[in-house]
Amino acid sequence: MSFERIRRRITFPPDSVKEVQKLVEKQKIQDPKIFSKFVGLHKGESFVVCGCGNSLKNYESFDSHIAIGVNDASSRIPCKYLVVVNEPRNFARGRWENVENTDAEYVFTHIPTLPIPNSERRVIINLGKYEGVNLDNYGFIDYTTNSPYMAIIIAYQMGARKIAIVGVDFTLHHFFGETGKHKINREIDKVLNQYSVLGRALTDKGISIANLSQESMIESWPKMTLEEFETI
Repeated sequence: MSFERIRRRITFPPDSVKEVQKLVEKQKIQDPKIFSKFVGLHKGESFVVCGCGNSLKNYESFDSHIAIGVNDASSRIPCKYLVVVNEPRNFARGRWENVENTDAEYVFTHIPTLPIPNSERRVIINLGKYEGVNLDNYGFIDYTTNSPYMAIIIAYQMGARKIAIVGVDFTLHHFFGETGKHKINREIDKVLNQYSVLGRALTDKGISIANLSQESMIESWPKMTLEEFETI
């Protein structure tokens, strides 16, 4: 299920936060406020947000940066954190197993019942505003239909000084196979504008941004090599 479909199933803010909190209470799963312990945890550090696009194949690791992957990106790149917004049944065959077996230290999700082994690694996030850029609403993560958007805001709230994206391409195929055209391409202009607005909001806060994918359709984030990113 796409995140857009998830969004349609729940009345989004403010009701979405209440729904998540009710589910947490019902299932007796960890307090969603646990995300607060991550706020500012990596103040002044450098982050790389890893999508699942084809360009992720161009890298092996981001050792001197904090990597936040989405979905099963950690099966390609070692990631300290993962962001997962889909139920297991919505992953193509074999992909959920990659999420389930991730070596990431923590998995951020708005789904209280997401079946991650060792539930202490599951961190419930509160959803903020659709297409929002309220970066300083700590503990609430604005979102779109594309999960790297959320990972970027999580990086900011954890204290990032600079943020690069990779694998956020919207071109043919994913890093794990020849999957063809990205399904989000039917609303690509809207998506590109969302990343443009988010990029401006970050730079207005003094955050350096970069796109490590030369093939990415996102032109509003300056394209550069990893070596160049490390010097800014």
